Amino acid sequence: MNNQDDLATHINALEKEVERYRKAREREKKARLRAEELLEVKSRELFQTHEDLKQAEVQFRSIFENAIECIYQTTPDGDYIRANPRLIQIRGYESFDALKKELNSSYKCNFEE
Repeated sequence: MNNQDDLATHINALEKEVERYRKAREREKKARLRAEELLEVKSRELFQTHEDLKQAEVQFRSIFENAIECIYQTTPDGDYIRANPRLIQIRGYESFDALKKELNSSYKCNFEE
């Protein structure tokens, strides 16, 4: 082989390498665009889930605050976590903190018995 043949072989090899590089860049670009699309979809889904959760919380709070029945939540040890206004009113307390202070110190629910 002469120098021209060697040069042609190297040019051919370089052209193939450039083509492989171009194709790799194109695959990378497509992958990046796909990742951005997925991120956008997941972001919208997360936003919608957050909005749904906020709405559910508003509905729960409305039911809890406006119920005519007494509703409360305790820990497994019987400590009061929350009570609705109806329970506070019926028990004659001015606030949840007053109810919690007295009931947590004098009454305990034992759910393990």
